[in-house]
Amino acid sequence: MADMHNTQALIGKAATEDAVRAAIAQHPKVIHLFTHGYIEPDVPLASGIALANGEALSADEFMGLDLKADVVILSACDTGQGKLQGSELNGLARSILYAGARAVVGSQWKANDIANAILMETLHRQLLAGDNLAIALHIARQQLSEVRVEAVLSFCQRAKSQLLEDTENAQIHRADLDVYIASVLEDAGDCKQAAELYQKALIALRPFRNQDDLEKLEIKMENCQFSAEEGFEELDVDYRPYSSPYYWAPYKI
Repeated sequence: MADMHNTQALIGKAATEDAVRAAIAQHPKVIHLFTHGYIEPDVPLASGIALANGEALSADEFMGLDLKADVVILSACDTGQGKLQGSELNGLARSILYAGARAVVGSQWKANDIANAILMETLHRQLLAGDNLAIALHIARQQLSEVRVEAVLSFCQRAKSQLLEDTENAQIHRADLDVYIASVLEDAGDCKQAAELYQKALIALRPFRNQDDLEKLEIKMENCQFSAEEGFEELDVDYRPYSSPYYWAPYKI
């Protein structure tokens, strides 16, 4: 998504608090924070987003920033939540508005990573095409609800192809994506391919996961193998993995 805006994303260890503050100080029109969010229900201003090296930016700290962005997009779970105090909903989104941003897009509940990434890609595309934020988000949500299984599988494979590093982290992420692809295939009726991917992921994750997680993965593999033997091995190309509002409805302005 950074490529769409001809800019450089802060990824992994590069996303330190100092680096994020320095990027914000350049006054970009669009700020997209794709990270983990956390909420403190009793102390809303202590809610925030996680950054590299165990660092974070809290709602209270955001209020001290000088934001001139047209929109701040928070691709993190629970970032749209807050606590009602008087007539104000205090929390991360409200703090960002106080800091000067014209609008905030946040999530009301834990978002699915792949669904979130697909939605956000469409949202940025629509914004760059000239749509206002409300229309762009509406189109992104609608398109996500209608996306077919083959498009989701293609997106996941594209994400896997970008994990080229021969590191432990990249290996785990590739295997996790295989698990996710397998679950989509299983739901879409292709249990044969799903079983093969579960088995591949099981081998890759064995050095990194605890026994309980590995046993759960093995059970999924065996269930798919059984279903494939029963004839469930044809992909339903009309299956829409994200048709439920759970996937496309969490984000609001």
